[in-house]
Amino acid sequence: MRTDLGGKQPYHLRLKEGGPFAFAGLFDVWRGEGEKPVVSCTILTTAASDGVSWLHERMPVVLDYDHYDMWLDRTTPDIADLTELLKPYPAQKLEVYPVSIVVNRANAEGAALLEAVGEPV
Repeated sequence: MRTDLGGKQPYHLRLKEGGPFAFAGLFDVWRGEGEKPVVSCTILTTAASDGVSWLHERMPVVLDYDHYDMWLDRTTPDIADLTELLKPYPAQKLEVYPVSIVVNRANAEGAALLEAVGEPV
């Protein structure tokens, strides 16, 4: 990871074929005795695929479009089918390239933040 630019070098990861993608996540609404409901959520992670493990040891579970309905179906009877989806996303389907360290600023926004500042990795 480069740190010679005044901080950690951020990278943008996207699908090579373009378009949006979804992370596997969980949510719940719970309440303690006599308390207001609490809505909570999490993004599931897994080991990083070989092609991006240099960036971080873990990565979000990225779902293929064909699996969205199965993941979101609360009546899916076989947990093993869902567990099978919790694997590293193939690195060959991702494009990774460095972006400006400006994205590390909390008030930074705009499409220019996604512009490459170097060659894809």
